[in-house]
Amino acid sequence: MPVNPHLILRSVELALNARDAPAFISAVAEANSLIKFLKTQSRIPSMRLHAVNHTTGIPKAVLFRVLEESYQRSVAPEASRLQKTGPDPAFAYGELSLPLLYDIIQQAQLTHRSIFLDLGSGVGNVVAQASLQTGCTSYGIEINRFSASVAQVHQRVFEERCALWGVQSGPVELECGDITKSTRLKELLIEADVIFVNNERFGPALNQTLVQMFSSLKEKALVITLQPLGMSVHCTFTDRDIIKENIIPFCITKHTFHPGDVTWTYKEQNCFFYVHRVNRREHSRARCRQKISTILQTTRWPV
Repeated sequence: MPVNPHLILRSVELALNARDAPAFISAVAEANSLIKFLKTQSRIPSMRLHAVNHTTGIPKAVLFRVLEESYQRSVAPEASRLQKTGPDPAFAYGELSLPLLYDIIQQAQLTHRSIFLDLGSGVGNVVAQASLQTGCTSYGIEINRFSASVAQVHQRVFEERCALWGVQSGPVELECGDITKSTRLKELLIEADVIFVNNERFGPALNQTLVQMFSSLKEKALVITLQPLGMSVHCTFTDRDIIKENIIPFCITKHTFHPGDVTWTYKEQNCFFYVHRVNRREHSRARCRQKISTILQTTRWPV
């Protein structure tokens, strides 16, 4: 269909300025025909972005537009039902804004070779953004059946919008299940590069279970949470921590975000997310130093 789109837009503009209704209808019909043609070809050459393999691989405005269109067509109509959670606060529904997720994903330094996990993935908006923003392989698991069903619809719409805009995301896998019992999750934890957990409402018992699950993570893997996993936020190990055989060797850094970037209410003006980096080497060195110090303190030296 060799039609110049600029000429069509010019025809629409001229007809509108001239208040020529028949010409305007004809120009709009021609524009619609062009759009339908492009959709049947499953491509828009001027918008196609190949090899999305780093955090700058897709323009931010296009990224947010695709994500917002997907959300409005699939999640927004179910918003009232999603807000109706059960008595357990750990399963409360909450969302992070697109700009905050953008910053978190950049902080994680994901690439198209990375494996990203979202534990408690809700409607799947985080895994969708991570995969489109960086091209990474994403997996999300959600225990709430209704949220998980909405996530499936959202993913289908997301793929349709990506095709329409001519952009390509990384693979996305969704599961409805319990993070403490999922066999698939256990398999992926060994290979994962970045794990995101919105543990804002999690209790101590569930957080401790997560810590035990993360013992299989590879060196330098990242765990990003909204509450620290029971350790100091400083990049150090205390003497008491060092003598524990089962401590997860994390170095933890704290990052600030604005309360308006989440859908729940914070009393504090400054809010934080925490990046935990697996660092077994530093932990091993600390244990060695602790053992040497203990030997020196307990040994009786001849006078």
